Amino acid sequence: VGYGLLYRLETLKLTRKQMVLLGVSVSMLLYGTSVFPIPYREHVKPSYVDVLNELPSGSVVYLPLGRFNAKYYMSIQRFHGRPMIEGMIGRTPDGTYDYIDSIGALSLFDGSADDTILDHADVVWDASMRQLLDDGFRYLIIHKYVWAVPWDFVTPSSYFDVMAGYPMVYEDDDVQIYDIEMLVTQ
Repeated sequence: VGYGLLYRLETLKLTRKQMVLLGVSVSMLLYGTSVFPIPYREHVKPSYVDVLNELPSGSVVYLPLGRFNAKYYMSIQRFHGRPMIEGMIGRTPDGTYDYIDSIGALSLFDGSADDTILDHADVVWDASMRQLLDDGFRYLIIHKYVWAVPWDFVTPSSYFDVMAGYPMVYEDDDVQIYDIEMLVTQ
């Protein structure tokens, strides 16, 4: 391929300046579309990622689900390397939201639960936690402060209302981590 490219470039009769410009353009194009991780800016690893790395294996569910937090969730995934539900419609495979909608507990968290689900919240909760566990999800991670709109951080208090009384694996100023296996046994 390289020899073929050099042959083609020689037949174009480009000047040295044009060759340099072409080389820079191709390099920028490859750099901008690369699939390997390139740190565009320094990214601070959250303190809870080390705790997550020490816990037994299992996928994570990041709450709240939504596009505002999805890029952040995806950026920290490279530190913990666990599969996750993170809720960005533009970056998730087809059917991801069908799966999210099929887990009743996730609708309890996002406030979209209808009255029928709320009337049977305990049954929905148990079935949802078992389903998540059966599907390989092991941890719920709830962020205390989320980026709701640009430059505005809010606390999703409804999440903490749902989780009140359940034992946590870890808590700091930013997150609460729950072990779904423990939630099933509660």
